[in-house]
Amino acid sequence: MATGAAGSDGRRVTLSSQPRANGNLHALAQGISCHRGSQWFAGLFYLPRLYVYHADANDSISIERFRIMERRLFAIMTIARLASVGLGAAMVAAAPILPHHGVLRIKMLLVLMLIAYHSSCYKLNV
Repeated sequence: MATGAAGSDGRRVTLSSQPRANGNLHALAQGISCHRGSQWFAGLFYLPRLYVYHADANDSISIERFRIMERRLFAIMTIARLASVGLGAAMVAAAPILPHHGVLRIKMLLVLMLIAYHSSCYKLNV
């Protein structure tokens, strides 16, 4: 069982002792966030490969095809990123004890790094 920060009365508070307005809603948000995060990661891994194929293409038809594929994949990745980060932020806002955990702070830092990488892929796409 994970422990959290001290409560208002000085006692340690655990994640499981925090009341949730709707546990099913939280589980649904967590599942959708995980699914969208997986889509985002798949795009982050595949987009650089499309850039390589695009750079190796010689004819104008292939170049235009890869350009279209890159734009479409980037749009799908951006939607998945917004959904994943938005639902993650909503879950953190719904459980105010979570930001006090060191693991969540590390996870948020890693997500910020992924957003920076996503933005750098956009600069290559333009």
